[in-house]
Amino acid sequence: MKRREYIKTSAMATVSGFIFANPVLGSLLKPERKNHTQTNKIKGYHKKAAFMMTYADTEEKKQQPMRIYYQTLLDYLNWEDAGVIIAPGVWTAGSIKSTGYGRQAYQLGKRL
Repeated sequence: MKRREYIKTSAMATVSGFIFANPVLGSLLKPERKNHTQTNKIKGYHKKAAFMMTYADTEEKKQQPMRIYYQTLLDYLNWEDAGVIIAPGVWTAGSIKSTGYGRQAYQLGKRL
């Protein structure tokens, strides 16, 4: 294992929580891992995770695949869900400023 990969995995093993933040069309959520051995260093340890997502549409059914994927990831890693914030109708970078999602994200971060 390369030194850089070891440091990243070691750091992941020592933190108490993770926040996955993702636009709905962004890359899939996953902790960075290179092989099964490294995954075992973070899998099963008591960790908390939170999920935050924005998407331009407002149909609830469009958020469901990401919710399911997030829950499946938590189940696989045996981590605790600390909260989910999903912000529909957010298309441009500044459009979230006129919502209460920033405050919700701040409160969620404090709970971790």
